[in-house]
Amino acid sequence: MANTYFQFKQFKIEQKACANKVSTDACVFGAWMSKLIQEGSVLDVGAGSGLLALMIGQEHKGTIRGIEIESACAEQAGENIRENGFEHIQIIEGDIRNWESEQKFDWIISNPPFFNNSSKNEDTKRNMARQTETLGPADWSDILNQLGHQDSTVALLLSNNDVLASYESNLKLAGYRFQQKLSLLDKQSSACKRVLLFAKQKAFKIEVPEIFIYKNDFETYSDEFIDLLSPFYIYL
Repeated sequence: MANTYFQFKQFKIEQKACANKVSTDACVFGAWMSKLIQEGSVLDVGAGSGLLALMIGQEHKGTIRGIEIESACAEQAGENIRENGFEHIQIIEGDIRNWESEQKFDWIISNPPFFNNSSKNEDTKRNMARQTETLGPADWSDILNQLGHQDSTVALLLSNNDVLASYESNLKLAGYRFQQKLSLLDKQSSACKRVLLFAKQKAFKIEVPEIFIYKNDFETYSDEFIDLLSPFYIYL
């Protein structure tokens, strides 16, 4: 029987109640953000099992909030936070589209749904986590107007498909017209399947254009991947 958890160096993720499990792509996103975020408040939209919040929280001791719409998953994320002793992280059960907060966040991050009502199955929780009808590109204007400020940074892990273009367009409509993309590839010769999209209202620059998970032998992790994930993965 497969484990229902994923063990990292400094914390453990229980994920039985969550539709989306720990993935390599999400771990790269969390590790990248843990390096990028040096200060400021963080909001994780669609927190899932709490993976991104915990990865960032390992390195960043400022205010971190995660909001998750699915009840059982939100409960499990909260348990993960408590069991690992990350007291500066708070998980909130709720729909980000209806959630009100007086606080404005410096960093708003998300691994949002990235399929346009396709590939549905009978798993309601998985559909909620993957389909844009639950949370889509058009929702982000209201989210950012409510919870961001003029110097906020948005960071999203997206599939390199038609939804990516829709996110880029809607972020511009929300005033986040300065955008940078970091491509995540299995290896150098692979097609790009996932993208880290960063956006601000002011000019900025992401120095690294792409990350390769493997060397071209498809068996050995790349040096960049090892450097990025070594603070988290037990076997690195």
